[in-house]
Amino acid sequence: MAPNDGPAPAEADKAPEVQQEGSPMWRRFEGFFRRHSFNALDPAQREAGSPSAAAAAAAAADGSLSGGQHAHHHEHPHASHAHDHHEPRISHRAEVLVEARLDDLAHDHLVPHVEHKPGVKRRALLVNSWVLLVAAGILAITIVSVDRLHIAEPLQDAHAVTSAEPYLVPINSGPIDFLYIVVVGAPWYGAGVLAGGKGGGVHVRRLLAERPPAAGAGDPLAAAAAPMSAAAAAALGLPALRSLPSRRVLAAAAAPAAADEAPAPKLLVSLMQRNATAPPPAAAVPLASLAESIVTPQQLGLVPIAPVRSCQMKAGAAARCLLDFEGRDIEQAAYSPGADTYLVFSMEQPGQVAFTVHANELGGFGRAKNWVALAILLLMLVGIASERVHRMYCAFLGAFAMMSLLLWMNMTPSLETVTSWLDESTLGLLFGMMILVGQLKNTGLFEVLCAATLRACRGRLWLLSIMLLYLTGVVSAFLDNVTTMLLLGPITISLMHTCGRDPRPLLMAQVLFSNIGGTATMVGDPPNIIIGTALSKHLGFVDFIVNLAPGVIIASLPALALLLLFYRSTLLGAFPNYEACVKATSDYRILDWDLMAKAGYITVVVVIGFLLHPVHHLDPAWYAIMGAVLLVVSVAPMEVEEVLHAVEWDMLLFFAAQFVMVEAAAEIGMIDMLAGWLEAAIRAAPPASRTIVAIEIMLWASAVISGILDNIPYTITMVPVIEYLAAAGLGLELRTLAWALAFGACFGGNATLIGASANIVTITLLDKSGHKVSFLEWMKVGVPLTIVTVGAANLYMLRYAF
Repeated sequence: MAPNDGPAPAEADKAPEVQQEGSPMWRRFEGFFRRHSFNALDPAQREAGSPSAAAAAAAAADGSLSGGQHAHHHEHPHASHAHDHHEPRISHRAEVLVEARLDDLAHDHLVPHVEHKPGVKRRALLVNSWVLLVAAGILAITIVSVDRLHIAEPLQDAHAVTSAEPYLVPINSGPIDFLYIVVVGAPWYGAGVLAGGKGGGVHVRRLLAERPPAAGAGDPLAAAAAPMSAAAAAALGLPALRSLPSRRVLAAAAAPAAADEAPAPKLLVSLMQRNATAPPPAAAVPLASLAESIVTPQQLGLVPIAPVRSCQMKAGAAARCLLDFEGRDIEQAAYSPGADTYLVFSMEQPGQVAFTVHANELGGFGRAKNWVALAILLLMLVGIASERVHRMYCAFLGAFAMMSLLLWMNMTPSLETVTSWLDESTLGLLFGMMILVGQLKNTGLFEVLCAATLRACRGRLWLLSIMLLYLTGVVSAFLDNVTTMLLLGPITISLMHTCGRDPRPLLMAQVLFSNIGGTATMVGDPPNIIIGTALSKHLGFVDFIVNLAPGVIIASLPALALLLLFYRSTLLGAFPNYEACVKATSDYRILDWDLMAKAGYITVVVVIGFLLHPVHHLDPAWYAIMGAVLLVVSVAPMEVEEVLHAVEWDMLLFFAAQFVMVEAAAEIGMIDMLAGWLEAAIRAAPPASRTIVAIEIMLWASAVISGILDNIPYTITMVPVIEYLAAAGLGLELRTLAWALAFGACFGGNATLIGASANIVTITLLDKSGHKVSFLEWMKVGVPLTIVTVGAANLYMLRYAF
């Protein structure tokens, strides 16, 4: 496009407005192509201000405006007239193409110019030798620790115990200093679930439960099996084997004697030795009463040498228990040095439990492992706050450090286990919605919505701010907050850029309101989904709205006042150039109606699928991924790189590394240590004020921990804790504890940049638009807002204490 040309004929009716020389977009365009296109010229053409260089840069710019590949740099036919003063004019469509090319250059999607950095070879090799030392050290550690790096075969550590037969796991006979045990119990399913429930497992009939042939003379097996009761036969005949992708264990099979469903049992874990002087075990249990029998380890000649630990199984969900036996727990009077020592698993309730177990002697380090894990987490936060290393790399370093700690503990997980730690729901949802939003962005829809929003506020900036904040909060209540920010974030950025204003204050206020509004329903925030799923027998979808929505509305009022006060120079007052903004957006329209129709239809269906989650209970990530695949196949079946260009891979990798780091910390026991502190503090409160104390501790501690940890694993850990506290006879209501946990985990995510998934999404959107937000800058507004909203929720929660 020649500098003095007007808009292309095809664009003239769509975009009468043009960019003049000296405008912000034109200056950005000129600066980029001076740096990138000019550097690609021959050395002879690089003389500053030369007509050849100016013409070649103009040719490169013209090639970018046409949407083509890199322009060939050659002498322009009219180069001699390059010094004339022409008025460059480009259409709105050309502006879009220029912005896309500049974004490519800004994000290194095109091959950048490699700067030559001369230096002394010997000095460079010597100064950077620390890199060789670190790499060699890692290699040496892996070689020395080859025994610890052994990965167990699938189901190698899976075991099963019945009430009629305790299970023994031999351990080293050496002295016990700190024996750390990780037990993962399979979900417990009652007999009613197995006999009449829906699918989800493979039903296997046991040999002993099959009806034997008619007993004849001399047929001892048939004669022995004949007296079996109908209840025992039904219980033994319908055990279920269920595959759990997150823990890779088999499910428990209940075997109650009565027709009513039995409660989930406790798995007792004892440290025992054989008693050589004890009488021989009693006779075998009769086959007819096998399913109803309970045999204790003492009946088998085993003597406990330490207090018994227990692991409570959970109905319909896997139960993870972290246990330990310290040297001070050993009863020296019963302990025989050098004798065989066993971990003994038994049950006090009829039935059968499948479980996996990992037991390792950690020595003196076992008492410090949780503090080391906490130090790793805090160092990762400091690294992110320093902004000297990208947050993705900080998360990977934290994950590697946690994995190294597991290696030291001789608990190295397999690659399959590590991948199971990833929250595939969050990653899949982000991936699918990024592709959908990227295609919607290409239609010009966000610009059209931007213009409509701008006209609706009638020049009053405070009205625009309130409209967008409460719109974000309401949408987040029914969609998850990650999807909400992916849909509304680009609209805000486009609106602020059109009016020449900084989008950071309004977009940060939106994501903070998104985390607040998502607390109102069961599907609005991941912690609520976890609580609602785990406590589905006690809490329903309507219960969340009735009990949480009023508190969210109350908390939103001081939150709005604080945000408007904090960003009063940006979010209050009137638009200084409102008429110019309206005029600049008057030509915004849909650029591609075919793409708009396809993307719009699919996005609407995907959003409806999200809203119907209480009906189908299907992971929202499925709808996002299926919608994204359907859209790209119908729009660009042969384009891959262009479609994936919309995916923010650094964001996905940051989430993946963070999930691994936090799950590794949970395996080490750090999160359980924090939960244990909360439980001990609540138990220590006087009975008369225990409910108030429980609300205060659960609410504020959850807010603080969720600010520095991902609230998903924290919530998963705390749900069994509140179930235990509610059933421990302390006078605490399960619902009250659940609401306090929900408020704290959701509101606490506003405190820091990494406190909630939507925060990272917002920061990534701002980074892509050229606006940086530091860790400390986020905390300046996030921490006060968290204190205000949690305080408002605290006042609201007092209604449950009286």
